[in-house]
Amino acid sequence: MKRSGPPRRRKPLRADSERTRARKDRSRKPLPARSKRRRAELQERHQVRLTVIARDKGCAARGIPGVPHGAIGGRAPLEVHELKRGAHRSEVYLDPDWCLALCPASHDWVTENPQAAIEAGLALPGWAGPEELAEAKRIRDEVRDERLDP
Repeated sequence: MKRSGPPRRRKPLRADSERTRARKDRSRKPLPARSKRRRAELQERHQVRLTVIARDKGCAARGIPGVPHGAIGGRAPLEVHELKRGAHRSEVYLDPDWCLALCPASHDWVTENPQAAIEAGLALPGWAGPEELAEAKRIRDEVRDERLDP
């Protein structure tokens, strides 16, 4: 195979005239930072966050042994945690039943220890459905009650 380089141009490339360049610049609109759909979704997510924090009235992991608690400098006192991993890509992202309010230390622990979080009822596998959601709530309540009852 002969390697002689790129083919030669027969004519030089045409430079855009000032008028053509100005027309192209006028017709270009910058893309918005967020789409209309995403803006609406974020407003709905904000309402879900407020609902979850009001419902849980504090860290949902409080009283579960082995789970750290407390604020971490500069972060919000409570964060909303989706029970299913990858929930930001599914319908549970906007459903308060699938969310918990956790303090930053507990939220970090749940993220770093997924198997232990599932056993404590603070997380669910990605395939989980409504039955597993009810089971996680039952487990969470049992573990917390065992901790509180001497």
